[in-house]
Amino acid sequence: VTLVADAFRLSSTTRAALSLNNGEASTIRGAYGYAWRHFSRFIWLLVLVDVFSWVIPILGGVLVGILMGIAASVGGGLGQRFWVGVFVAIVLALMVLGVWIWLRYALAFPISVTEDLKARPAMDRSSSMSKGIRVRIFALLLLVYVLNLAVIWILQFPADLMINFFDHGTLATHTLNPGMVQVKLGLTLAITLLVRVFVQPLY
Repeated sequence: VTLVADAFRLSSTTRAALSLNNGEASTIRGAYGYAWRHFSRFIWLLVLVDVFSWVIPILGGVLVGILMGIAASVGGGLGQRFWVGVFVAIVLALMVLGVWIWLRYALAFPISVTEDLKARPAMDRSSSMSKGIRVRIFALLLLVYVLNLAVIWILQFPADLMINFFDHGTLATHTLNPGMVQVKLGLTLAITLLVRVFVQPLY
């Protein structure tokens, strides 16, 4: 669901910004129409970036965990703490690798929109254009992430109070009934999507 929302949000806002930068008129209908016409390309681009940045490192971590477990069971005079330490170090290294790959392809989406490139050419172009500025890209995306969390919390807090009130007649925090738990989860998902699609483009 978030992948679909990101595809529409990123492509429509980038298209609108490009039109305004070129001195052309930009409308919500036109921006989202462009996103819809090229939807399959943008979804494929997001999938590829996620696979290279997160799926492959995660699978690598799982494989390393299995191998570490086998090695620990075999023994060889090395204690369990040693293998746990090796596993943690490798997992941290894979996390850093995932973030680095993600930053390498961080410009692929706007490049795909502005230069009308397909997924792999856009990723290759992003890899070359992001050299030397990946720390700044990380800082900017981290700021956007923090702002998203703040806006979601501001919207979620009064919603949680209302759910508590309807569930037990009080605003105090308590254990929710199973039905209200589902309502809260659905409301949290809806707020998150609304923030990503309509609020995040503002900053």
